[in-house]
Amino acid sequence: MSGAPQPDRVEAAPDHFVYVFDVATELDQPTAITFNLQPDETFGRLEGQVGLDGGTFLTFDQFVYP
Repeated sequence: MSGAPQPDRVEAAPDHFVYVFDVATELDQPTAITFNLQPDETFGRLEGQVGLDGGTFLTFDQFVYP
């Protein structure tokens, strides 16, 4: 996985990973974080989730072509 900016650390939880970023902007300003993912030899419909720690999660579906 690559992306921008790079996380300061990654914490493993039982069912997910927590990516920790040191964001140098004001808390009321938007921050963009990009994740570039590549599946491991898996094709077809994949489901994922993204969210803020302690907040709600957004579930998304993606179809991966061979």
